[in-house]
Amino acid sequence: MDELRSPADQRRNRNFAETHRQLIERAVTLIGTDGVDELSVSSLARDAGMNRSTVYYHFESREALLLAIKEWVGMRLSEAMLGIGDPAARLERSLEFALNHPAVVHLWVMDLIEDGPIEEKLPFWGVLVDAFQRGQGLAEPGAE
Repeated sequence: MDELRSPADQRRNRNFAETHRQLIERAVTLIGTDGVDELSVSSLARDAGMNRSTVYYHFESREALLLAIKEWVGMRLSEAMLGIGDPAARLERSLEFALNHPAVVHLWVMDLIEDGPIEEKLPFWGVLVDAFQRGQGLAEPGAE
């Protein structure tokens, strides 16, 4: 489908994705230093050196920004837990991430334990349950 888009459109989409990622990572840093209650679209825009409308182009509200941050945390933890390496190394990476980002991990965990099916909030839940039922802990996905 990308081949049907003009080079300018492809560049714009790539720049959007990169800016989006950078804004999330800046927001994570802000939460780490100032706390989640202090995070706003305005504070993120100031920190990123851009106007609020640009941030609103990426996140329609503070709540949408927080949702994106929670998804970012979930993806980082998924990559650490289910990535390459032996189970001890993957667990170490997961714990290191949590220790380096306690405020956003707390935000993610609190969202995770609220009402609703955990399978929807934690995409790799089934893989973890299967691994623990087989007594393998954080074994490689698909490993027997």
